[in-house]
Amino acid sequence: MKIAFIVQGEGRGHLTQAISMQELLEVEGHEIVLVLAGTNPQRKLPPFFLNHYTDKIQTYESPNLIKDRNSKAIRLKYSLFYNLLRIPIFLKQLKRINYHIKQADVDLVINFHEIVCGFWFLFYRPKVPIVSIAHQYIYSHFRFHYPKLSRFSKISLEMLNSFTTMGSKKILAIHFIQWENLVWDHLFVIPPLIRDRIKTIKTEDKGHLLIYLLNPGYADEIILWHQNHPEKEIHCFWDKENAEEEYKHSHNLTFHRLNADKYIHYLAGCAGLATTAGFESICEAIYLEKPVLMVPVKNHPEQMINAIEAVKAGAGLKASFFDLHELIHYIDSYTPNPVFKSWVNYASELILKEINTLENESDN
Repeated sequence: MKIAFIVQGEGRGHLTQAISMQELLEVEGHEIVLVLAGTNPQRKLPPFFLNHYTDKIQTYESPNLIKDRNSKAIRLKYSLFYNLLRIPIFLKQLKRINYHIKQADVDLVINFHEIVCGFWFLFYRPKVPIVSIAHQYIYSHFRFHYPKLSRFSKISLEMLNSFTTMGSKKILAIHFIQWENLVWDHLFVIPPLIRDRIKTIKTEDKGHLLIYLLNPGYADEIILWHQNHPEKEIHCFWDKENAEEEYKHSHNLTFHRLNADKYIHYLAGCAGLATTAGFESICEAIYLEKPVLMVPVKNHPEQMINAIEAVKAGAGLKASFFDLHELIHYIDSYTPNPVFKSWVNYASELILKEINTLENESDN
């Protein structure tokens, strides 16, 4: 089949999931002919994604989360009102999306948690089938239970899931653990999508700690901790705008601009990972059997849920700030999840089964 991706650009996890999905589908002879990626003034698409797709990619403006002045916490209510005011801009993007999909003459659209895709279906009623995929869809499973969240946060998460899946023939919920499919709701539970490079790289413990920060404001916590422990080697990856490719803050503390190959290199050799609780970074660490300290971005309910569910899956520890002592003390007692790799390696079979079902339906 000729397939188009529509990818939410707000989270780096959705971008890496798209790359992993492409690797999986192309082995089976399917072709990714178009990638539509959401972007916004506050957060640009990273070079690793743009370079991967080059001439296949088209961008459009999509909703985004607004950070506080310190680039740490998410301002949820402000984000909602800000994006509501920009609805006329987003509606114009639907025409652009529809044009590119028609021009590409695709057989299937795979949506990576992009709300604009749902509204494209609502306004244009395309005949091409849509499959939506994201870890957030596990919230609809009867086994899932919300942690203590505000009523506003819970409603926002459920509304976002509903809007992104409008018109979807199937909903693929990525989860750390194997749960039952809910066929009556078109909800199918699938393993995390791990890039081939992660699956094949050789791991070792070189002693350094690796850090990934979604929001650059958390760098102050890393610097403060390292001032008291300058002997510890730390490599920190961030997405700070206009930052140097490699900034050496001190002898043993280096900040790197987000770079996929370099990040994987340091992940394979680290003693442990400390990260804002993005789903993909946690999954890659579990796969490589690296213990994780997870610090959810403040007021980011999705990351709070990621951290809680990941602790249940044996990933590591949840914390409220970057106290790397916790991670260092945990490393010696860490026990890898014995079934996670086999669950991940089952992904291709499960996903292709659902994709091929749609292909057979279209042929008939």
